[in-house]
Amino acid sequence: MKLLCIEDNTELIESLRYFLEADSKIESTSSGKQGVAMATKKQYDAIILDIGLPDLSGLDVCKLLRQADIQIPILILSAVRDSGTKVALFEAGADDYLTKPFTVSELRARLFALLRRSNFDTDKQNIYLLKVGNLTLDLLSGRVERSGKLL
Repeated sequence: MKLLCIEDNTELIESLRYFLEADSKIESTSSGKQGVAMATKKQYDAIILDIGLPDLSGLDVCKLLRQADIQIPILILSAVRDSGTKVALFEAGADDYLTKPFTVSELRARLFALLRRSNFDTDKQNIYLLKVGNLTLDLLSGRVERSGKLL
C-alpha cells in the first residue's frame, strides 16, 4: 500500500517505515501545505495525518484535502483526547482517529479496516502479519517465525 504521512515527528515516521515496510511505501512531509500538494499530485491508498503541524493544523489540512475532492481514507494521529477536536475532524472528513501513544498492531488494523472499506484489495492473510527483518509475528494466531522457521 502507498501511504502519505503528514507528520512532523521524524522518529514516528521512521518507526512507521520500519514496522510497515513489508506492506507499505511511505512518503512523508512535515508540512501541511506540502502534504496537500503531494496528495493532489500523486495517488495514495491512505493518508496518516497529525493535527499538530508547524504550518497548518491537521483540521485545516483535512478540510483542504476534502475540498480538493480527495476521497482516500484519512487516519488522524494525535495525542489530543478531547472529544470536541475529534468531532471537528470527523466533520471535516477524517475517517478514523488514533490517539498517541498507540501500538503498531492497532495502527495496522485500523489502516487495513479503512482500506477494506475503500475497496482496496487487501490479502486477509497478510493483514495481521507484523514483519521486522527476518522476524514475522502473526497477530491472530500468535505464531512467530524467524527466517521462515517457527519459534
